[in-house]
Amino acid sequence: MDLVTTIKDTISDIAIENLAGYLGEDINGTRLGLDLGIGTFLAGVIKFASTDKTGRSLLGILNDGGHTGDILNNFETFSGKPEKARLLETIGGNIVNHFLKDKSEGLADKIAGQADIKISSSSALLNLSAPLVLGFLGKMVREKNMSAHDLKAYLGDATGEVSSVLPSSLLLALNLPKYSRGKSSPLSHYHAVKELNKDEKRKNWGMVLPWVLLFCVGVMIWYFSRSKESAKPSPVAETIQPEIFLPPDTLETRSSEPPVSAAQVTPDTARVSAVPEPVGEKKPETVNRKEPENTSRKEPETQKEQPEEAEDTTPAGFSRVPASVFARNSAEVVSGSALDQLLSSLKESRKKLVLTPLQGSGTVAVDRAYAIRDYLLENGVALSQVEIASPGKGRNPSGVAYKINN
Repeated sequence: MDLVTTIKDTISDIAIENLAGYLGEDINGTRLGLDLGIGTFLAGVIKFASTDKTGRSLLGILNDGGHTGDILNNFETFSGKPEKARLLETIGGNIVNHFLKDKSEGLADKIAGQADIKISSSSALLNLSAPLVLGFLGKMVREKNMSAHDLKAYLGDATGEVSSVLPSSLLLALNLPKYSRGKSSPLSHYHAVKELNKDEKRKNWGMVLPWVLLFCVGVMIWYFSRSKESAKPSPVAETIQPEIFLPPDTLETRSSEPPVSAAQVTPDTARVSAVPEPVGEKKPETVNRKEPENTSRKEPETQKEQPEEAEDTTPAGFSRVPASVFARNSAEVVSGSALDQLLSSLKESRKKLVLTPLQGSGTVAVDRAYAIRDYLLENGVALSQVEIASPGKGRNPSGVAYKINN
């Protein structure tokens, strides 16, 4: 079973009926529109994760964005409640804009034409497909303990399957190659090409092998000829005297000392004379070498104590969200009390809050912005009061800046 079919099979008929009522469309058009939305968004994800860098980015989004696959189990309930469906549609819209960027409107228009539904309905179905696809991929990554390389390879292998379920108009809009629907499957085609390559390799080796053997014989002849030349005695070596390699002082000492007879040589004398007496050791140098080592150890400790506040480049006119709101390197809200003042201000004044993820804080900044919005919505703030802007320049410990507009 291919990847697209596996994701589509997780959506029940009841969920389709709920979506049809929510959008005011017929059931068949809603089913086809959602199927095309899933295939289209999945193709966009595959194209996004085509490099090692973007593959690591996708893995970070799946791990840090809370995409555990729970949405697949709760989608039927969400689709039956208009307020939940609208919230899921809004979240999905931001995800679609991140992966498909400015192509989302054109893709929604083509999906509407294929499924014979309104453009607003096709846009909503494309947005709803985004959390479903990421939820499925996030669940698979956790179950199979995938690395970024594994995830990139898995999505690359599924390119043909995804392309086969999309019409040519959507493939052209996504700039993907058209998938050939021949009688032979991609797997059989792969094996046929593999066997063909084997035959070509056998032919090539039949032509190359004689030349390889001839080269090896030439190398052996050259090696043995060089070995015979090196084995001949050098005439220069016969004329060299041992004294040439000794210092002049040693030669004078040896010439002035009387010869020692064999009777005068004892084992102790031989042992002492065999070991030359060391010349002037400099022990104080060992003590002086330790001082620069102590100085070098203290420098990194001073660097570690640099305060994190020095990295705060929150844009002018914005306030930063405290880093204590979230768990470390995660979008999980662990301290809602830090947001209570902001919550009460919005509920009392009905003003509009603008949340801006900061590009310098990484992809987790976007997930944290959505986590703040979800917390505020769950505690009584209206959806129309919270806006998530496009990622802006700057950084701070939490990765999110905000301002309140009238």
